[in-house]
Amino acid sequence: MGSPPVRTGGSPPPVVLVVDDNPDDIVVLGIAAELLVPPVTVEVAESGDLALGRLRDGAPPAAVLLDWNLPGPGARAVLDGARLAVGWGAVPIVVYSGDDDPAVAAEALAHGAAAFEVKPVGVDAVASVLERVMALTEPA
Repeated sequence: MGSPPVRTGGSPPPVVLVVDDNPDDIVVLGIAAELLVPPVTVEVAESGDLALGRLRDGAPPAAVLLDWNLPGPGARAVLDGARLAVGWGAVPIVVYSGDDDPAVAAEALAHGAAAFEVKPVGVDAVASVLERVMALTEPA
């Protein structure tokens, strides 16, 4: 993954917490984040345990992109934990998965996901997903 985007002046770029255990997906997400205008910073939690720790100990990010199929405490536990964590209630959490089963999407939404995305292939397609995620952080 390249170096994080740098802004001159103003506030730092918004943070997207990516919760995914697939190193290839993480690399592609980092590259895609650098293509966005304005840029976003990607922080990574490679397991449900690490994501739950971030919920307890870290400031809320602008948004979360959450892999549905995680080892250990999975996406359901992360979604449930985020809704209970102080300051995280308004953070949009988008579940993404290689599984395009409508029942999986329905379950993710039932657990509080703001949206469900099927994992795309290619940097440009991933950048489009990140743009949709960031659009959820904008005031209505």
